[in-house]
Amino acid sequence: MNLPDKPSELIRLALNDLALCAADPNYSIEMYEWHKPRDDGVCQVCLAGAVMAKSLNARPTAELYPHHFPDRQKIKALDDFHDGLVCRALDQLGQDLSKWGHGARNREITPYRTDSVAFTADMRQLADDLEAAGY
Repeated sequence: MNLPDKPSELIRLALNDLALCAADPNYSIEMYEWHKPRDDGVCQVCLAGAVMAKSLNARPTAELYPHHFPDRQKIKALDDFHDGLVCRALDQLGQDLSKWGHGARNREITPYRTDSVAFTADMRQLADDLEAAGY
């Protein structure tokens, strides 16, 4: 599967995959692990790792990183987006930063571990704002 080129669509796909992983007993969400199996058979994934797991069909027993995939820049960008590093993520994707606007730079994103519902809402808002800006 090819991942979406539009950043807003990429974020929405990742949020969907994250929800699938959160509901799957083979996965646990840990935003600072890409796709890393634990000794108990549960695979820890971040936002980008959820995309590896679900959209890119990675096995939960495989330890994986962005360089294992052709769309590695998109996977790395998801890591930046969930940290609120919007400009860096857009740059990583080869996007023209001028559309993002003078006042809209990086974002505060609620950490997933602190509040998964707020994290999801913050990321959906980011996707909506990116879409409105043409990304």
